[in-house]
Amino acid sequence: MHIRGPDRQRGVTLIELVTVIVLLGILGGVALARFVNLADESHDAVAENATGSFRSAIRLAQVQWRAQGGGNSVNLGGGAVSVNPATGRPFAPGGACADLWNGIMQGSEQADPWPLTAGADGWAGVGSPVVCFWVYQEDTTPFRLIRYIATTGAIDYFSI
Repeated sequence: MHIRGPDRQRGVTLIELVTVIVLLGILGGVALARFVNLADESHDAVAENATGSFRSAIRLAQVQWRAQGGGNSVNLGGGAVSVNPATGRPFAPGGACADLWNGIMQGSEQADPWPLTAGADGWAGVGSPVVCFWVYQEDTTPFRLIRYIATTGAIDYFSI
């Protein structure tokens, strides 16, 4: 015959509970750090994609300007964009870089005139007729800039 001892309650000890909480905290910290990196990577991807789109749009505007026979502007369907007849490259008269962006990048994120509004959607444009900068407004840490030099056609992306 088998004799049973006193009934013991089954449950979780305090040490086991603390261990589980500590492990969950570590896993949560790792997941949060990874999520923050994903957010930064997504903002970088948006800015790099916009740079490529702007570069392609500038080239298309140049091709369309040639197809239209030159002149001081090119009609992109949504309105005319000023073009330097000597180079065939779009530029921003009076430093209206936001207008240049919005004319070239129809149907995409629009640019606002300077000043920069951190946390706003899209881009803020500033510059001169020849050199324009657009700053990504949604996340300004780090600054994500696109620079366009109308005289050379150079389009660069910077993250500073």
